[in-house]
Amino acid sequence: MDIPRVLELYDQQLRRDFRLKEPGVVVEYAEGITRVVGPGAEPHDNCVLYAHGTPGSADALISAQVEYFQRLGHAFEWKHHAHDVPADLPECLAKHGFIAEETEALLVLELPRTLPARALEGIRIERITEPARLFDINAIKAEVYPDEKPWIAQALGPELAAAPEGLRVYIAYEGPRPVSAGWMRLHEGTAFASLWGGSTLPSHRRRGIYQALVALRAEQARALGYQYLTVDAGPESRPILERLGFRVATLTTPFIWRGSRM
Repeated sequence: MDIPRVLELYDQQLRRDFRLKEPGVVVEYAEGITRVVGPGAEPHDNCVLYAHGTPGSADALISAQVEYFQRLGHAFEWKHHAHDVPADLPECLAKHGFIAEETEALLVLELPRTLPARALEGIRIERITEPARLFDINAIKAEVYPDEKPWIAQALGPELAAAPEGLRVYIAYEGPRPVSAGWMRLHEGTAFASLWGGSTLPSHRRRGIYQALVALRAEQARALGYQYLTVDAGPESRPILERLGFRVATLTTPFIWRGSRM
């Protein structure tokens, strides 16, 4: 796989020229900027997805976006990638009051590679098409991250209702209990599908459930003709995914701005 070429295509299709059909969400394009403006005021609804400037332009780029979202009364995320220019964007974001979250690796799998998945004893995986059942993901998140307020069901519900074929959601159950979940976005008109989620209850880790969810979604993307599967991977999932054949394309860091809400 030619990583520089794939990364260039990724920047073009999923960042600079990003398209999204989701109720209440608007994608806007300004000079050197692609931003997503959602219905809510939280960072998970609002994002600077792509920024490209020249040396010395970082402060102006950042100030313009802070002023824009401040007028809306929205917090937002600046999705920074390690190859973005100008190179001093991270330092300038910090200077403007952004808080850096955990850096993750953008991993890419070239399809039609088939991934191995062993049989899961006592576990069944279901595709979720009813928004009400997304609250099973909130239940998983509440147990994995007890200090965070679960919001996945509320965020994904309208998207799933509007475009059930473009958002493939899977939950793994042991009996009636949800134990792991992951979803996939199919980016129509591009070469890419992307993986999201993947939280697994601590009591059910190291049983192959996460790998099975990845393999299932990869097979779905392959069957639908997508060329690449991407995922932002943290330190726990990255080794698993690299063993499955995913390769690192770049690193990505979310920078969060809350302004007076901080």
